[in-house]
Amino acid sequence: MGKRIAVLAIASLTLIAGCTWRRASSVNMRDRNVITSDEFEAIDATNAFEIVERLRGEFLSGTRGKVTLYGAARATPVVYVDHEFYGQLELLRQIPAGEVYEIRLYRSWEAVTKFGADKTAGVIEVVTRRQ
Repeated sequence: MGKRIAVLAIASLTLIAGCTWRRASSVNMRDRNVITSDEFEAIDATNAFEIVERLRGEFLSGTRGKVTLYGAARATPVVYVDHEFYGQLELLRQIPAGEVYEIRLYRSWEAVTKFGADKTAGVIEVVTRRQ
C-alpha cells in the first residue's frame, strides 16, 4: 500500500510539473496577431502594406464573411493608426516602414468589441514610433 501511494504521489507531481512547464512556455510564444519591429527590420519593406504582405499576408483578407443584419459589410479589415481611424486597407501603402513600431490584427469579435459594431471584417492597427 505504501509503494502505491508513493507511485501516485510521484505521478501527481510529474503531472503538475508538466502542466506548469507548458503554461510557462506558452507565455513566451509569439502572438501571431502582432508584427513587431524586431520581425520586420530584417526585411526590405518600404511601407506598412509590404510589411503585412510579406510577414502575415493572411491579415489582408477579411476575418469574417460579409453577412450582417444590416446588409453587406466590408470584406477586408480597416486600418487604424495610433488608435485613430485611418481608412481602407490600401492606405497602409502610405505609411512608411520606418515610422512603424508594431502592427496588430484584431479579428472580427475583437475589432467589434474594441472599435465598434461595423468592424466585423477586423481591424489592422498600426502603432507608430512617434506615438
